[in-house]
Amino acid sequence: MDGYPEASSFLTESLELELETEWCRPPCFSCASDGRKSFSPDSHLASGSLKRLMLSLDPLPTNFEDDIVELFGFQWVTEIALVNSSKDLFSLCRQQIYKLETLLQTTCDLGQASALHSEANNIRHQCVTFLHYVKVFIFRYLRIHERENDVPVHPYEALEAQLPSILVEELHGLILYTGRLSDHPSVIPGAFVVQNQVKLFPPSWHLIHLCLDIHWLVLEILHILGEKASKQVVYSHQLMNMVGENLTSVSLFKEHCENLLCDLICLSVSRYAKVRPSEALTSHQCPCLCIKELWVLLIQLLDHRSKGCHTEPFWKWMNKLLKNLFKKPNDTERPSIPVVPSKDPLGFSWWIITHLASFYQFDRNGELDKKKQMNSNWSFIEELLKKSTNVQDGILEEQVRMYLHCCLTLCGFWNPNIQAVTILWDYYSKNLNSSFTIPWLGLQEFANVSKSPLSLLEIVKTCCSDEQNYDLYKSNSSYNIFLCVLAKVMKKAVATNETHPWNQIKGRIYSKFHQKRMEELTEVGLQNFFKLFLVLATVAKLEDVVSRVLDLLDFLRPGSITPSQRALVWKGQMAFILMYVQRNLDVGVLAQTLSGAFSEKAKEFLVSKNESGQKHVLWTLLSIYMDGVQEVFEMSRDLKLSEEILLNDGFSMLLPACREAQLRTVLNFLQAVLARVRTLSETLSHSGCTSFQALTVRSWIRCVLQMHMKDLSEPNGILVGIDAEQTVEKEYMEQLAELTRLLFQLPEVKNILSKAQVEHLAVTQDPPKALVLFLEAVGITYSSLQTLPEKSAMVTKALEYLGEVLKYVKPYLGKKSSHAGLQLTYKIMGVLVKSWALILATSKAQKLLFRIIDCLLLPHAVLQQEKDLPTAMLTAIRRSLPLYLQGICVICCHSQTQNAYLNQLLGNIVEQYIGRFLPPSPSLQIVEQHPVLLALSRSATTPKIACLQKIVVQVIRKSYIQFKGSSPPPRLASILAFILELFKKTNMDIGDMEQLLPSVLKCLLLVNEPQVKRLATENLDSIVKACQAGSGGEPATQLTSVFRQFVQDYGMIYEQQVYNILEIVAELDQQIVTSLIPTLTQCLKDSELKQGLGRNIAKREAYSRLLSFLGQPGQEERLKLQNENT
Repeated sequence: MDGYPEASSFLTESLELELETEWCRPPCFSCASDGRKSFSPDSHLASGSLKRLMLSLDPLPTNFEDDIVELFGFQWVTEIALVNSSKDLFSLCRQQIYKLETLLQTTCDLGQASALHSEANNIRHQCVTFLHYVKVFIFRYLRIHERENDVPVHPYEALEAQLPSILVEELHGLILYTGRLSDHPSVIPGAFVVQNQVKLFPPSWHLIHLCLDIHWLVLEILHILGEKASKQVVYSHQLMNMVGENLTSVSLFKEHCENLLCDLICLSVSRYAKVRPSEALTSHQCPCLCIKELWVLLIQLLDHRSKGCHTEPFWKWMNKLLKNLFKKPNDTERPSIPVVPSKDPLGFSWWIITHLASFYQFDRNGELDKKKQMNSNWSFIEELLKKSTNVQDGILEEQVRMYLHCCLTLCGFWNPNIQAVTILWDYYSKNLNSSFTIPWLGLQEFANVSKSPLSLLEIVKTCCSDEQNYDLYKSNSSYNIFLCVLAKVMKKAVATNETHPWNQIKGRIYSKFHQKRMEELTEVGLQNFFKLFLVLATVAKLEDVVSRVLDLLDFLRPGSITPSQRALVWKGQMAFILMYVQRNLDVGVLAQTLSGAFSEKAKEFLVSKNESGQKHVLWTLLSIYMDGVQEVFEMSRDLKLSEEILLNDGFSMLLPACREAQLRTVLNFLQAVLARVRTLSETLSHSGCTSFQALTVRSWIRCVLQMHMKDLSEPNGILVGIDAEQTVEKEYMEQLAELTRLLFQLPEVKNILSKAQVEHLAVTQDPPKALVLFLEAVGITYSSLQTLPEKSAMVTKALEYLGEVLKYVKPYLGKKSSHAGLQLTYKIMGVLVKSWALILATSKAQKLLFRIIDCLLLPHAVLQQEKDLPTAMLTAIRRSLPLYLQGICVICCHSQTQNAYLNQLLGNIVEQYIGRFLPPSPSLQIVEQHPVLLALSRSATTPKIACLQKIVVQVIRKSYIQFKGSSPPPRLASILAFILELFKKTNMDIGDMEQLLPSVLKCLLLVNEPQVKRLATENLDSIVKACQAGSGGEPATQLTSVFRQFVQDYGMIYEQQVYNILEIVAELDQQIVTSLIPTLTQCLKDSELKQGLGRNIAKREAYSRLLSFLGQPGQEERLKLQNENT
């Protein structure tokens, strides 16, 4: 309630108003606002008229200052007109009102609209100006005379002494002539609406607004008159003498004010009849801005008068009138003031009081001031609350919601009231098991059981929020609105440092719960129980409330509680844990109880045989727990509140029993836990879960490798050729990507990536790429370790990451395989073999290596050469074989055990797949993409790959280019093309070339197929040039022994072919052939001797032609042979 203004404030406001110069036009009611302020600048509020009235200042300091004033078209002396001609002036005013009323009968068309508007506006302006003149005259010029007997007075003084009484009579008459608002024919909603944008209003609009002006200005005049008379009562002598009524200024003010309030209530009743409960707080209570202004004016004036005149404040006036609405026709006590009855007096009372309470936010200037302290009306509201919760009256849920929304709004306006909460709690405590639904809303009303601890906490957060949702049908229940009221009252009480309200509310609420009551609670009742105490914990003393809740939950016997009730109890307990985390309080005590219960249920889930749906029931509970733990880890600031207690051995029992859909739920849980990676390892080290990070990595690897398991359920071949990612469920991929992102934030993983100096930000959204990156980082990290203990520990950790990795991919290797699954499996395992070569070279890890080779590279089907492998498997092996070969090659170089066996395995792999990927006929594009060649070419800069090159050469010489007598091996052209690419892609040493050269020479000698001839010649060229390059450009003399042996083996039988081959060699390296001259000559002579026919002229000519290519040494040998002939 506003207090009396301080002297300084009063003087400041008075001076400000006296200095204002914008008083050229008397204020009046106006519907038009400029948008910047709540009311029109010409209004009684915005113009400062009300403020001047309450400060007892000149109503219009810049008006009526001339000696002559024009009223109703006549000239009057300003200072005496009202004394000398008061009745005439009021008569002229009534004539103008009548004239305006007659304009209502005029037929209005567009041509006359402007004229009628102008005339009606002029009439209204004259009447309003006159009444303002009355106000100014009383304030400036009227002197109140005290009668003294036998004292002669001036005639004017005599008239002036009668003026107060005459004014009371004339004002009374003016009110009667104008009529009440509720009786006026123009009081319809349309009359209060601006009809068009050009502001040409009909006469009806001017008439009703003039009525509003008159009714308000009469109150202003009576108030100023009372102030002028020093609050003495002014009697109406004539009316008292004529009809015997005690009409006074006070009674007229009271009567007129009551009538005005009644009329305004009648207007509101007519509007409320069209308002639905859901629109109660959003619909406008006033049909016009002027009506709203009149309400505000009445509130301000009546409360102002109650301070100094000991009269009733506004709410007392309203309560008296509203109580009349509840009186029935047969009541013996009839209301003294009739009010139009409402069909729903209870709802109407809530509605109008709530709207009127909001009007208290306007100050005396019409400015909105939400911080303004407001007068409350709790006494009447308490009566309304009792009526609203009276079960015998059969009030509907939607009505109760509206009433409580109004109550909640009032709680925001007024000081806290404990009695209101008590009345409501008496009702709801008896109906906790009720769902408080609106039946006709259907299923949406029944979905009111919280699905998770966080959703339960969100409901409570909404109840405790300062923001209100005025949609009754989105409020879930009237019980939730009650909780909002409770929270609002408690928060306001705490804000004012009041302790008694909490003790009072706590006593009333706690006393309603005992063992019998707790056992009576249904699932809905338990939810209402938790919501109540969560609200109390939010706005009051958390530890006090939680302690009481735990005591009450002990009353629930395990044998008598249903699974759905147990689930709700877990949600409620987890919600309290979340609240502790929000306030940064240790959750140890709460977590210990719930964690133990979870461990028990996880064990039951593991051993359950799914009898009678028991497994489904248990999974529901376990899911609630995981959801809650997830929310705890996401919400916690630094995981130092004993959150680790929530992670126990129950999870180790849970994982083996999960099915596919359940495993996804566990994935969600892992994502939540991994979100707090930065402090996770430190926290978990105290919880007995030291290997949690390694187990998490293992779970992630398994999830990535099994991402295509769904393909196995599709018809064979249907997915071949389809993009791999399209075959995986989108939801699963999103979860896996999120898990990948979070896993890369684990301290252990981050440490590995950091040591390996790899950038991972770009791949976390692609789980397979991320897995490749992680495996490579582990290998790099291991290679950087120096000490044996560090290396041994890293090997153990790496194997822990993998687990039974081959079991994860085993389904892909069956008859019903997945193209995408095989591709992923072979690629990831290939990366593993290559990146972890040093790890797999250790004795601890070699067992895993042998299993990988047996399962993926040398399974039984591969060893059966006559049997074709599935196309999908061959494709997967072709793409990934280079990784395996490179990795195994490095392992062979570093392994200190079973080295011979490893080399044998490598040779077997090379032997199997050179042939399987060798085309029937040579094709450069196919041969150069052979996986064995790719393995060599991509590792040309790695010295340790030399052993692979030697094994490849050995395998080719032994298995692919070996002649059976003079019969060439199959696919000879293709193998020659392979060897040719081998020369191009590698730096082959002399020893390897010496092994391949005899077979190449044999191809030139024994095979006449042009393609073989060409490829063999190119191979010979490559060998000779390679030897030259290896000797720094010097002649390739290292190959002399090979050629010598070739000449010795075939020179006597295939002399011509040998000479042709050596001619080719001579063009490449003359010195090689020159060094063979003695051998060639001797071979020729031996051939002639063997034939026993003397010198063979044809052979000697062929040999002589070869010698002609050999320069000086050749010439000399020719001369020797010629000399021998002669």
